[in-house]
Amino acid sequence: MKTQEIRDLFDYNYWANARVLDAAAKVSKADFIKTSAMNYESLRGTFAHLLGAEWIWRTRCEEGKSPAS
Repeated sequence: MKTQEIRDLFDYNYWANARVLDAAAKVSKADFIKTSAMNYESLRGTFAHLLGAEWIWRTRCEEGKSPAS
């Protein structure tokens, strides 16, 4: 992968995250933590998963390996 392609992916990720966070800011606290049939039990669980995945990929890029659990 070329450097510019990686930069484009990061730029897209930041753009998409901003849109998701803007939408989430409009959700009530009750709806944010409400249990649902989603993969990660709630919107809060989904955000925790996204944050963890981003941390793992950042560590892989910076250190060249996956972080220990």
